[in-house]
Formats: sequence, C-alpha cells, structure tokens
Amino acid sequence: MIGCGLLLLVLVLGVGACTVFFVRTLGSGFAVIANSGGDIESFSSSTFNGRTVITFQAARGVDLEDGPRLACEAIKPALAGSELEDEEWVLLNRAGDVIASNETACGP
Repeated sequence: MIGCGLLLLVLVLGVGACTVFFVRTLGSGFAVIANSGGDIESFSSSTFNGRTVITFQAARGVDLEDGPRLACEAIKPALAGSELEDEEWVLLNRAGDVIASNETACGP
C-alpha cells in the first residue's frame, strides 16, 4: 500500500513538472510570435536526450534576408530571461531552410 502511494506521488510530481515546463515553453513561444509582428506564425519544441530544440516557422514571404532581423528583434528579446534563453532554436522559411538560429549574431 505504501509502495503504491509512493509510486502515485512520483507520477503526480513528474506530470506536474512536465506541465510546468510545457506551459512555460508555450508562453515563450507565443511571446516570440507576438514580437514578430506576424512574420513568425508557429513554433514547436522537441526534447531528446535532455536537449531541447525549438523550431519557429516564418510566415509566407519571409526569407533569408529577414532571418537576422527576426532573430535579433523578435526571438532573442522574447527568450531573454526565460528558461528557454539558452536552448537551441532555429527559424525556418516556408521552404524549410534555416534562415536564423540561436547562433545568429546580433551586432551593435
């Protein structure tokens, strides 16, 4: 009986921790979309072996020349100070090409 209680407690705590991470990820992702002024339409997040990668999908008509601007004006400021600040992310155009990433330099 005690073992079942402990197992149930561990499951509840595990689900709660995952839920908190998921909700925080959603909030940060929607902040990026709001900062982009319509240039980023969606995002997804995947975690594998402790490594999280966030993929942002640019709107139609957004291409390579827009990537650095969106990285520096929309994505990086929205993620700054969040739990996702140091996570890997990419911005894809409609063709699936990477047009910006967490490694995109933002100059002075």
